[in-house]
Amino acid sequence: MKLRLIWILLLAVTLIWGCKTDKTPTSVLDDTDAPTISDIADQNTDENTPTGSIAFTVNDINTDPSTLTLWGSSNNQVLIPDGNITFGGSGTDRTVVITPTQDQTGSAMITITVSDGDLTANDTFVLTVVDTDPHGEEQLLAEFKADEGSGVVKVMSRNVYIGTDVDLVLEAEDLEAVPLLVQIAYQMLQSTDFSSRAVALAEEISKTRPHLIGLQEMSKFYIQSPGDMADGGMTPATDLFLDFFEILMEAIEAKELDYEYEVAAVVKNANVELPMFTGVDDMGNYTFDDIRIEDHDVILVRSDVNYSNPVAVNYDSMLVVDPSIGLVIPRGYVAVNAQIGQTSVVFANTHLEAAYDREDLRMAQVSQLLDAFKNELLPVIIVGDFNSQATTGTTYQFVISEGYNDVWIDNTLTYNANGYTFGHSSNLTNSEPLLFERIDFIFAGPQGNPVVGEGFVLGDEKRDMTTSGLWPSDHAGVVTKLTYSVPAKLASN
Repeated sequence: MKLRLIWILLLAVTLIWGCKTDKTPTSVLDDTDAPTISDIADQNTDENTPTGSIAFTVNDINTDPSTLTLWGSSNNQVLIPDGNITFGGSGTDRTVVITPTQDQTGSAMITITVSDGDLTANDTFVLTVVDTDPHGEEQLLAEFKADEGSGVVKVMSRNVYIGTDVDLVLEAEDLEAVPLLVQIAYQMLQSTDFSSRAVALAEEISKTRPHLIGLQEMSKFYIQSPGDMADGGMTPATDLFLDFFEILMEAIEAKELDYEYEVAAVVKNANVELPMFTGVDDMGNYTFDDIRIEDHDVILVRSDVNYSNPVAVNYDSMLVVDPSIGLVIPRGYVAVNAQIGQTSVVFANTHLEAAYDREDLRMAQVSQLLDAFKNELLPVIIVGDFNSQATTGTTYQFVISEGYNDVWIDNTLTYNANGYTFGHSSNLTNSEPLLFERIDFIFAGPQGNPVVGEGFVLGDEKRDMTTSGLWPSDHAGVVTKLTYSVPAKLASN
């Protein structure tokens, strides 16, 4: 009986504690392991803009990763419905794109779940949809556009950008390097695509409907192929291959605006031709084309504005780049007399010398400009790219000292106090605005004593970019409203 009891006790201990052996237990796969998903950082996207493809990884030690399934959920169905979370990729490498609801902003918790059919894993992150118009500027622009009240004069200044980094060529220390630098500049000109930028510039005009527009760097490009400059030839390039005038006016016309626009005055400034390296021929000789650039300042007037006395003047002082080859950069101004309803004004547009260290040229040019209107009885409005920084630039301060008012200072809208107008990158592809100084101005002369209304900087927000991701220009534009309480043409009598 004792032996049987001992045997039963030993059997119980063995069943409860197991048998101790000298062998290491054999590893086996545990089919209860869940899949894994990598961490996804918090994300931002602009209003009305899907996120880019957000990459992440999934895995499962027991399951082929290509068979893992994914789904997404949002805790804010108004901002991000679950159906707006879409997946891509395959195997371990997956992506997700999230599309916010139109015109909605805010934040949502996004949960991405991976499943092997039995078990799941998930990762949660915050998606913030950024309000791209926090000040309601689009509505303010609509109100500005509609204001056609008595005495109202709406004016714009817009440097449209020549489309390439001309300083790269003009600052060359070695003349033999110029043909290759021209080639680089030519390639940038192609990539900055004025045709698409013109659509964005036309949209700015459509949104504001100014009576008078001053445009700078309106350019025409000509080619001679093969060229003769590299061999000492003097035949000018005459084959027009890019015409900003034609392209922009067609883009404006395509907007089918209530009012048309026409070119009222043009001054031709720089007219520069240089050789461009194009390759090597079968004989091992370098080949060249010649590229010629014409730069202009332009005034556009709305079709309901009566204008007269168009003036186009080149300044006496100009930048001499290389006297040995006669390379100079003239500048100038254009002006018209314009009648808007019962109000008459003189409207002028200019682009002063851009060389950073040539304040002497800017001063000489602006002095000639202001002298031209010194005895004018009508109200004078001067717009343009002055290449002199507000409010410390010597040229800027001189204009103020002559009795002109920088209307941005009196802007009734205060949310953009700096009003920066320059400068996006020369290739126009910077993903965020890079404007850092204000050098584009609208100056109102002392005649007429206008009341300054709303003013806007245009081309400074990501929503202003082209569909291909280019800024409309390396500058931003400026538009404002001036109201003359007494009909200006009567006040001048």
